[in-house]
Amino acid sequence: MKRTILMLCLLMLALSSYTQIQKVYDITKAENQYIYQDKFVKLFIKDKIFIQTFPEKDTLKKFIVVPEITDKSNTISISFTIEDFGGTNAAILKLNNPFNRQLYYKAKIKNPKTKKYEETNVLAIYPHIFSMEEWPDNIESIILYDFILK
Repeated sequence: MKRTILMLCLLMLALSSYTQIQKVYDITKAENQYIYQDKFVKLFIKDKIFIQTFPEKDTLKKFIVVPEITDKSNTISISFTIEDFGGTNAAILKLNNPFNRQLYYKAKIKNPKTKKYEETNVLAIYPHIFSMEEWPDNIESIILYDFILK
C-alpha cells in the first residue's frame, strides 16, 4: 500500500513538472516574458536579457529580468543569436557566470526539423567567465532550467 501511494505521488510530481514545462513550450515570441515559474528561462533568436537572481545554497532563486546590470555579483547576461560561424549560420547562446562557483544548467532547443523541443548538452560555466554554446541549425528558441551552483 505504501509503495503504491509513493508511486502515485511520484507520478503526480512528474506530471506536474511536465505540465509546467509544456506550458513554457507553447509560449510564442510575441507573448514571451522570458521567465516562468522562477525556474524556466525562454529565449528566441535575437533575445538578449539580464537576469538578477539570488543564490540559496546551491540553487538560484527568484529570477528577475532587469534592464541593465546594476549588481555584477548576481546578474546573469544571456544572449541567443544567429551568427556566421565558419561560413555557416549557427545558433549561439552566450551566458555569463557572475558567481564564485561553477554554474550548471540544462537546456532544451526547438529543432526546426522535428518542430519539438529536445534536450541538448551544455557545459558548466566556471566562475566569473562566460560560455558560448553553438548549434549548426537555425534553432527557433531555447529553454534554460535547473540552474545550480557547485
